Amino acid sequence: MRGEKATEVMGLQIKSVGRKNNLIISLIAVFALVMQPMYGLVASQVANAVSGTDVELQKAVDSAAPGSTVTLTGNVVLAKQLSINKTITIDGAGSYSITANFTRTGNDNDSVIGVYGVANTATIKNIILNGGGVGRDLHGIDVYISNVVLDNLTIQNTARTAVQLNGSVGTISNINTKDTAKKKIWEFYIFNVITL
Repeated sequence: MRGEKATEVMGLQIKSVGRKNNLIISLIAVFALVMQPMYGLVASQVANAVSGTDVELQKAVDSAAPGSTVTLTGNVVLAKQLSINKTITIDGAGSYSITANFTRTGNDNDSVIGVYGVANTATIKNIILNGGGVGRDLHGIDVYISNVVLDNLTIQNTARTAVQLNGSVGTISNINTKDTAKKKIWEFYIFNVITL
């Protein structure tokens, strides 16, 4: 058509005819520019999507607001333990893995995922955890003085237990293990018990 112009606003192509419509398109463009940073802030608080390295995953966990979800969009290889110390959900989307590429160096680096001091509840679900083999000397998940929900996990190739609960409360369902050296799914430790 003659006199028809196409304008692209946030990925949408808008065609207008005449000057009145150009004013409307200009206002829409200004609104989109002003609102986009605000939308981006809200979206980042709701969920973070990550894949690749432990640095990216740990950064997503650390920067996520309590109560939010970090969703894997690909496999992640860890150079050190993933540490969780807040109410958050880590979701592997049912098909992605977290693999350890490090060796145990102490209690703060003794598992693929460590959950420490979470007063509410941390949730880990829909993930394949790989401890990297017996030589790495790792637990799958170590939970210390925390509340945790573990659901639909495969934990494999760990030198230690698949799940260790230490002074913690856990809800555990749909856990599959493969090639865990201790041949245990979990261990429980209870401290400061007073018997009367």
